[in-house]
Amino acid sequence: MEYSLDDLKLIATKVGCNYHPNISQNSLQVKLEEFLEKNSISLEACYIKYCSSDKEVNNKEQEEPTMEEVSVSKPNIERLKNLTFKEVEVKKEAEAAKERLKEANKLVRVRVTSNDRSHASWNGEMIFAGNAEKPVEGKFVPYGVPWNVPQIILNYMKEKKVQMFKRTKRPDGNEVTQTYEVPAFNIEILSPLTKEELLAIQKKQLAENLDAQLDSEYTSAN
Repeated sequence: MEYSLDDLKLIATKVGCNYHPNISQNSLQVKLEEFLEKNSISLEACYIKYCSSDKEVNNKEQEEPTMEEVSVSKPNIERLKNLTFKEVEVKKEAEAAKERLKEANKLVRVRVTSNDRSHASWNGEMIFAGNAEKPVEGKFVPYGVPWNVPQIILNYMKEKKVQMFKRTKRPDGNEVTQTYEVPAFNIEILSPLTKEELLAIQKKQLAENLDAQLDSEYTSAN
């Protein structure tokens, strides 16, 4: 983020960081960042507290406010001006956590096969993953067919390894078993389904569910 020299001087004055009157914008920003880092405060937080809210107030004063702006915007401006550094950082972290959760839940269309020889007869497997924002949950991922999986599950599958074994000859001619690791899955990233394809799948699933329900009712009646 770029800051003007005036903004940096205002922040420096507010936090008690001394500077030469003829200091350049780059030099003052570096000096401020070093000064604030010692106090575990970010320059961005200072800018939000001391500069952005003041600019919002100035812009509002230049315009003729509506009744809605008078009743809604001014309290928000006062709230921004009274924010503490801790509140700013907490708000930033909450927004970042929300974005991380959104990214973890994003669906990715893939086709997966397993490199684990012990899974040769499997049709797929349950994969479990979670993080600080998202509790651990499991999803069944079938092998060899296009499937939508959450990004957090996909990330885990990309990182997972499986141990393999091979026989090699030593210099003395004796054979020994050595172990090595390979990716647990072969993962092909596919293009997302179009709206038309999604609609066709939904219609097919609806028809299959209806057929299954009718079969169940017919069996019960007889």
